[in-house]
Amino acid sequence: MQKLIIVGNGFDLAHHLKTRYQDFAKGYSDDPRLQEFQSLVAAMNQDGGFANEKANDGHEIRWYDFEMCMEHLSNWILYKSIADNSEQTRLLYGEQMKQCNRLFDDISTRLAQYLRIETEGKKIDRKDSIAQEITNDTQVISFNYTNTIKLYTDKCYYVHGSIDEDKGNIVLGFPQNNIPDFVSAAGRMSGQPVQRSRRICFSQRACALPH
Repeated sequence: MQKLIIVGNGFDLAHHLKTRYQDFAKGYSDDPRLQEFQSLVAAMNQDGGFANEKANDGHEIRWYDFEMCMEHLSNWILYKSIADNSEQTRLLYGEQMKQCNRLFDDISTRLAQYLRIETEGKKIDRKDSIAQEITNDTQVISFNYTNTIKLYTDKCYYVHGSIDEDKGNIVLGFPQNNIPDFVSAAGRMSGQPVQRSRRICFSQRACALPH
């Protein structure tokens, strides 16, 4: 009988690797692009007019929670472009969104670089308790970017890409499963009825808005 095992970041942490976003942010605290990202998140958190500026627990979003910040920053910029319904404003925030997408992509590249530095040449011990569970008939799905699982098996599918495969192109983004109702908001501001249609959105690699 085949066995399916799913691993996440706890798997790397159990092998004493510093693979949390917080570890990455600390290691790259002097990087200008991460400082730019931090400033954007700070500006968003200070904007009391943005309804989705808070995380689910009601606290300010921590800037090193990159994927959550990507989602909220994207919604924030979109909201501001709708709030002022002028062509000049839409062009301004459209350009800002492009700049954010480039920033997200740069952060993704730096994260992959950080993980390579963290894992390359480091002695990582196999754990007997894990080795006993991963047998020849085991298939693994990994949500990690590292190749720690290869200590045990090569039968692994990387959901978000791997730093050692696909030229290190990892997926850093967010699922579009909680999109604010900006359509209705735009209708209320314009005083015009809004014709709604159903559409399915798919998130892109390191992109805030679908192409």
